[in-house]
Amino acid sequence: MIQDAIVDRQVLRLTYLDRDGTRTQREVEPVRFATIRGQHWYLLAWCRLRMASRAFHTDRIVHAQATGEPASPRPHQDFALHTCDLIDRTPTLEGNSRP
Repeated sequence: MIQDAIVDRQVLRLTYLDRDGTRTQREVEPVRFATIRGQHWYLLAWCRLRMASRAFHTDRIVHAQATGEPASPRPHQDFALHTCDLIDRTPTLEGNSRP
């Protein structure tokens, strides 16, 4: 579901638990997956609630639903300031090279 939203550039509605266990509903514009220190996977996305780029720990995503709304194209560079020193690698998603 999340990978499809990245490839198809679709907005996702997430139910997410923050590190304190607080549950929030967020609409996000997903960009890519990333692993940090080779141990944890994150969804890098533009969070409409916070109006900023965010890294969502995939283990804390309780539910994800595609809204059908197209997501704005966001260059990976928008996320570089927040994650450049933490990302070890990112997977190549099949079909992610769509214009």
